[in-house]
Amino acid sequence: MPMDKQSLEQTLTETQNPTPNYNDGDQAYKALGELDGITRLVNRFYELMDSEPHARELRDMHPADLTGARNKLVAFISGWSGGPALYAERYGGRSLAMTHKHFIIDNDTTRSWLDCMQQALADMGYEPALQEYMNSKFYGPAQSIQMMSEFEQNRPVMKGSYHDPL
Repeated sequence: MPMDKQSLEQTLTETQNPTPNYNDGDQAYKALGELDGITRLVNRFYELMDSEPHARELRDMHPADLTGARNKLVAFISGWSGGPALYAERYGGRSLAMTHKHFIIDNDTTRSWLDCMQQALADMGYEPALQEYMNSKFYGPAQSIQMMSEFEQNRPVMKGSYHDPL
């Protein structure tokens, strides 16, 4: 059965411009714009956290000066996306969940973090496939951090919603 013109053009476009495998080496790091792009992403993320009413509780968990938090998040995303392992070099191999366990993190604060990051990725104009990949990658650590926080605070761990998307 012959392909119609639109299907043929779509197939040619996909062949010429395949979606990168962001799990492959430093593909995600490069697609994010390396350190400069990650720094812009993190700056936008914290601008959103500062300005979005739904993120107020999350913002209040941070110091007034966000310089340290920005540097740590840039370093984390760099290594996590396949670039230089700056977080491990600078801060050691700390567990994100253990690092955040003293905060009271619930479904609302987890959702606020993920929403701010999702909006920052969109605002940066990244390709939809990269946005989807990064959003799905951030979900796991966010859930682990929340679970550890709830465990440490002797609160119900995830209230039965661990497998439910936020």
